Amino acid sequence: MAVIATTAIGALQGLITIVLKAPSFIVTLAGSLFWKRGLYLIDDNNAGGTIPTQGGAIHDIVNSNLTPLVTWIFTLWCRWNGRHRLQQGPGATSQWTR
Repeated sequence: MAVIATTAIGALQGLITIVLKAPSFIVTLAGSLFWKRGLYLIDDNNAGGTIPTQGGAIHDIVNSNLTPLVTWIFTLWCRWNGRHRLQQGPGATSQWTR
């Protein structure tokens, strides 16, 4: 049911973008605000829609609890990947899309 609902919302926002020739960013932002308000009105408890993270990798990333070693490895990997793509030129494809 959720897949059908989100597909319908995406199709509606795409239709608004095409028919009104509105910038897609503006339509997406307005749609996000509209649907959040709609969910707020439907929810009896007005919980706010937060997703608790109780531990694990996502919790560490969200709360900046990465060890210095992991931070250095990630930083060096990003730096190497950026330099590697610059050397390949503007037409280079990402390593994720090969």
